[in-house]
Amino acid sequence: MHFFYARQAIYDKNGEIIGYELLHRSSSVNRYQQMNGDKATLELLAQIIQTSGIERVTNGKLAFVNYTRNLLLQNIPLMMPCKTAVVEILENVRAEHRLVDICRKLSEKGYMIVLDDFIFHSDMEPLVLLADIIKIDFRQESIHNIKMGVNKLRQYRAKLLAEKVETKEEFNAALDAGFDYFQGNFFSKAEIISGSHMLSELDLNKNERQKLSR
Repeated sequence: MHFFYARQAIYDKNGEIIGYELLHRSSSVNRYQQMNGDKATLELLAQIIQTSGIERVTNGKLAFVNYTRNLLLQNIPLMMPCKTAVVEILENVRAEHRLVDICRKLSEKGYMIVLDDFIFHSDMEPLVLLADIIKIDFRQESIHNIKMGVNKLRQYRAKLLAEKVETKEEFNAALDAGFDYFQGNFFSKAEIISGSHMLSELDLNKNERQKLSR
């Protein structure tokens, strides 16, 4: 069975690649096909595990993978190696007590915690305190609002990542605002990776799920 996924590089201020965001794709068309977020991530992980492995996919650099609330509650991130795999928490995940506790345990095990498409709200502070990186979408907010958000986040330890940076002007604005990392088509577009394997979905039986949740 043929598989597809994409990766997009993430850079530091010196233009060095620190990692890649790994993105689900249903075909060679480099565009996300709307589907259940749980299924998209499970298929992506299956493709990586069953083929080359995450270290080879990212050349040993960090691998940013999106996780839904449901997958976090099932401890699915534990399937990936903490040395390389980054736990990227989607923007619709709220800082409920149980989920914060799971993220704290992941952090204690050595996993980097990333907050995706972040807009500051005080009720998200429990997750902000755990975050290693916070991603801010340059397509979602004005430069003025982005800078205001950055000023609020300076009191926390998390590094800041400007994503969906499309122009040199936006890159310069991100630098001026104090961002540490950068991602977007201005630097490099997501590239499709394809191949073949026997299975297309992650098959976790009940016992494996119970083991992961301990």
